[in-house]
Amino acid sequence: MKKKIIYISHVKFSFKIAEHWLYDDLEKNGFACEYLNVSLLCRKGYIFDLEPYRNEIIIRTFAELNNYLKDQKNSNTIYILLFLPHKFSFIKIYRYLEKENCRKIYFSWGPFKKIKSISFQRRAFWSRIKNFIFRIYNRFLIEFYKQLILISPFDIIFIAANNMKSTRELFYQKISINLCDNDSYLSVREKECRVITDKYVVFLDSGMVNHADDPDIYKMEPQVYYNKMNSVFRIIEKSGLRVIIASHPTIDYNKSIFEDREIIKFSTAQLVKYCEFVLVHQSTSHVYAILFKKPLIMIKTDEMEYHVFDNPLDLMQGIASELNLKIFRAESFDNLEYMDSLSINNELYERYKFNYLVSRGVENKKNIEIVLPVITDLFKKNKCYFEYSTLNLDKKINYNYRLL
Repeated sequence: MKKKIIYISHVKFSFKIAEHWLYDDLEKNGFACEYLNVSLLCRKGYIFDLEPYRNEIIIRTFAELNNYLKDQKNSNTIYILLFLPHKFSFIKIYRYLEKENCRKIYFSWGPFKKIKSISFQRRAFWSRIKNFIFRIYNRFLIEFYKQLILISPFDIIFIAANNMKSTRELFYQKISINLCDNDSYLSVREKECRVITDKYVVFLDSGMVNHADDPDIYKMEPQVYYNKMNSVFRIIEKSGLRVIIASHPTIDYNKSIFEDREIIKFSTAQLVKYCEFVLVHQSTSHVYAILFKKPLIMIKTDEMEYHVFDNPLDLMQGIASELNLKIFRAESFDNLEYMDSLSINNELYERYKFNYLVSRGVENKKNIEIVLPVITDLFKKNKCYFEYSTLNLDKKINYNYRLL
């Protein structure tokens, strides 16, 4: 019987998830993989395309989840969780996994530094208070469950970069890996893969108007946003450079929204490798500019300042502070001003790389090279013995773990 790996996630399965989370790589190495979409259990009122992608299984009720887990041969199965138990609905999913004694793996990567860029008073006061209380309640509940060992530690947690090594999650084994985008970087680093022959700059579109993973994450007036960004592009094009749009992987565009500029999907690493500089709001693909050592020009619009939650400026401010960058306003974008910012600080780029993107010692390895032998070894160990003891000094649980 094939060894089975089941992904459990609260977002829709996609080409990029299959690539970045090693689904394709593990499948190629002989594992039977399935993707369990539990969005309807933990994102109340969320509506998305229910047409499954590949062998995606959509779970609609907790009873369905319970039956699915009971039907698995869990001694022959490993579960990869794409979310942490940071909400009550997530805790409930974890509790069902506990009931069936499921082995769990988590990848800890990607939380970049954020700086609150807008005063508390300018944002929806009562909404923020309500959200703050809810987060405190959730955190208390999660810690309560952990202390009573109602949520057991992850069997393995893969951790990328220095800033993730102080994770609060409980685990039995911690292993260093790299941010998933580093795999794409390594694939094209030494390869001739030019997509555009002219000199160009690349804009990393992050779906500010129509983010496919969550349509409500940003609410901006489309025409206002596109008019402002096209105005920025026209100013840059006066220098003789083309502006190429690196499409968000889950968005299908009409070329007219960017005034018929070329829009290219699934080639972000290649586009950044050969560009003159990178234009970005807060896309996580900004990491390619760091890895390829390309200048970053960060652009905001005035509308971005009025998001109550998931404010894009929070991440932009964090990136800018780490790399000593200026954030330009689209409304007053000036050709001469941005030209003065087309340089990089190698020391800051290198520090950012190891703080947020890669782990020292394995930065030149693809993640599958690290993960595959670990998962293979975990499948061989079919008995687990756990000893629990409480350290009274800091009231944290110390786990001693032995696999046979």
